[in-house]
Amino acid sequence: MASALRRQTIAGTVRQHMKTTIHLFILSVLQILFCSAQTERIETELMDCVYQSYADGGAELKNLIRDYQSLLIKEGILSDDSASSYRRILQKISEKGKIEKEPSRFFNIEVRNINQPDSEKIQRCYLKKFEDSASFDFSKLRRFENIFNADNPNNSRVSSVAKQMLDVLTLEDFKLDYYKVRTFLIFSYIDTDAGLDTQTFENRIGDKDNIDLNKALIIEIDSNDLIYVDNKKVNEVEFKEKVRSYEEKNKSESIILLKADGKSKYGTYLKVQNAIIYEIQNLRENFSKNKYNKRLDELSIQQLSEISKIYPQNLVEK
Repeated sequence: MASALRRQTIAGTVRQHMKTTIHLFILSVLQILFCSAQTERIETELMDCVYQSYADGGAELKNLIRDYQSLLIKEGILSDDSASSYRRILQKISEKGKIEKEPSRFFNIEVRNINQPDSEKIQRCYLKKFEDSASFDFSKLRRFENIFNADNPNNSRVSSVAKQMLDVLTLEDFKLDYYKVRTFLIFSYIDTDAGLDTQTFENRIGDKDNIDLNKALIIEIDSNDLIYVDNKKVNEVEFKEKVRSYEEKNKSESIILLKADGKSKYGTYLKVQNAIIYEIQNLRENFSKNKYNKRLDELSIQQLSEISKIYPQNLVEK
């Protein structure tokens, strides 16, 4: 009898010990998960939303980000893949409004050439992450996104945008794809900061006697964000066709004069500006394939220089 009682007591003790062990294990797991949720960056979560919206889980986009970074290093725009290299390039832009050399390709153009994401899936994922807002620190992301808000009076110049980015972001932030991609996108309008006045434009061309803005393609954005080309209202398709046709006809003598009403949205301005760059870049890419049977990023510096002279990015802004 006593022996049976001892066995029951031991069994009860073992069960209680197991319960305590399991309870402690669950608590430790919950603590790890809780700490993870507190330290996980919302920017990483949002970028994962973007990746998962692609049919391939974002594999192609991840490769593009890696390859574009390699392109910028190869062309001497970034010194290496370090976070400090990203900060240095933004510092140059904030000080000068441009960099010494524009990339042979622009990220916003390259990303259009891969399979496109499911935008509704992105929005659903974003909403879910925002519902879990108690788990994340949104302060930095909110400050960063306010830089690009249309109501921000200090985002009309790329140098100002770069400076604000530097004020918000730390070295650690440039290790995240979310901020790398935003830095890539700023290159697409680097050399069109506050516009090129006549003197700057003349110095760039090198022969002021040959400059005639009367022959320029004039693109205007009115206060209602409507686009006009040579005083004729056009839709987006017509606008791109006119830019492409003008560039093909005038080539090295092409000049595009871009005007924007002070009440027009900055987003519309960037959209028009990027579309101009996109058409010129496509012409350069096609010329490269036809003459050299190579992509632009495969060309030598001399070959790139030749193509840039044939299809220059002579954009004058007022």
